[in-house]
Amino acid sequence: MRRRDEWLLQRGLPPIIHDETLSFVHPALVKAFAYWNSSRRERAMPGRADITPQGMRSFLPHVALVEVNPRPGNGPDYFVRLAGTAIEEVFGKRTGRPLTEDVPPELAARWRAQFDAAVNSQKPLRATGRIAYENKTWLEAEILCAPLSEDGTNVSMVLLAFAATVRKPG
Repeated sequence: MRRRDEWLLQRGLPPIIHDETLSFVHPALVKAFAYWNSSRRERAMPGRADITPQGMRSFLPHVALVEVNPRPGNGPDYFVRLAGTAIEEVFGKRTGRPLTEDVPPELAARWRAQFDAAVNSQKPLRATGRIAYENKTWLEAEILCAPLSEDGTNVSMVLLAFAATVRKPG
């Protein structure tokens, strides 16, 4: 099932499509999802300690580890602990910064919505769409937002896997 965020269209931003089947296409994201899934074993979500750089070696440039920080009354805030080179090539330096620092408000809301969906559902999310950051709409993005939990209940981090490809005409 696919869903379009109509409010994005109303603001002139390209839509984001959520794919509930989690049918990843980019090889790095296929590997990232398989790794997250195997790391959780019988649990709903793996913990941060279950995710290692060695285990992610084949797709590490596509990975970001994003800390989830509570904000009273406003839902969580997000801090990028680590962002791989494939992410920083498109979005600039993100490592060691709040997720939406130096991002226009309409894009900040767009980014935050993907993380909020994974945190609130406590399930992985696949999303696709054109990149709106700095009007790089010639790039198509595929993302995995996969929750991590230390206690099995509260999401403490999100494993993000990201891939951008040149948009096909049409």
